[in-house]
Amino acid sequence: MVNHTHGGQLDQLKQHFPQVESSGETWLDLSTGISPWSYPHLAEHQSNQRLPTDEDFTQCEEAMAKCFGIARDRVIAVPGLEIVIRLLPLILEGSLSISAPTYGDYEASWRRQHKDIYLDQETEGCVRVVCQPNNPTGEALTETDLGELLGQVENNGNWLVVDESYNEASRAASAVHLPTSQKLVILKSFGKFFGLPGTRLGTVIAPTMVCQSLRDFLGDWRVSTATLQLGASAYANSTWQLSHQSRLAAAMAEQQTALSVFSSDINFSSEFNFSSEFNFSSEINYVGGTELFQCFYTPDAQALWAHLMSQGIYTRLFPEHNLIRVGLTKDREELERLISALGLDH
Repeated sequence: MVNHTHGGQLDQLKQHFPQVESSGETWLDLSTGISPWSYPHLAEHQSNQRLPTDEDFTQCEEAMAKCFGIARDRVIAVPGLEIVIRLLPLILEGSLSISAPTYGDYEASWRRQHKDIYLDQETEGCVRVVCQPNNPTGEALTETDLGELLGQVENNGNWLVVDESYNEASRAASAVHLPTSQKLVILKSFGKFFGLPGTRLGTVIAPTMVCQSLRDFLGDWRVSTATLQLGASAYANSTWQLSHQSRLAAAMAEQQTALSVFSSDINFSSEFNFSSEFNFSSEINYVGGTELFQCFYTPDAQALWAHLMSQGIYTRLFPEHNLIRVGLTKDREELERLISALGLDH
């Protein structure tokens, strides 16, 4: 059985497509929605020879707070967001209220704790989760919408969790600009925008009691010294961030233009050279995206995904919703390879 829980699992999936490497082709991983360009850094060797200090955490978290324009006491640096999502059902009381399709780890985390889940509805005592912008569709709420949602949640005595993993690589409004609330938790990813997912760093913006609960769960040395130093540098470097946002926007605009024919509601047939065993002939519709990914709908999403995999191109499949998410290519060579695999170079 092929597992689509996350992107970035190429080592598990490529065994199902041995023809790629046997043909001498290399894999192109567009499954993760992570920047193909990384923040430049040189980790000091000495950083890995000592435990992180309070000063290391202070410098990193102060840089995070200044970057996002919020109070320092509402910020905690965490070892990536995955572990935080798994801890949230233990820290925030209540069932889960979430819409679909969206990032699946929230539903899985609440189910692990045997808590109720309400899809596309909200009840009293729930933790309401929204991704801003949404993963994988790219849909985003306005700041007014976010404010109204927070008001509704607070009136019901509920928590609002806003996952902003892709916010810095999009034009979506951020919840950090909402009035300070004791019922609001914001999650921000470092690895996606800065192109360094292996560092395992994330930001949680929350009331002090939530921050303290996370410290209690994660311990005094929850993030490595080198990662804290890198985070402090990257979050303080506003010049690089602005330049990087422009670079991502330009690259995605080029990719959107190149794939515009692919998403123009036309029927694809055998003339586009899809592998014969898939017989792909369905409409493909562009759903949305960010500067780091595009999302497409087709009734034959599994077939399209498998075809791309057979060509050595790994994209993210959401089979239950017939969606495919395609990450950002890093150069013209990668983009032309994607165009060719989709038959758009004819």
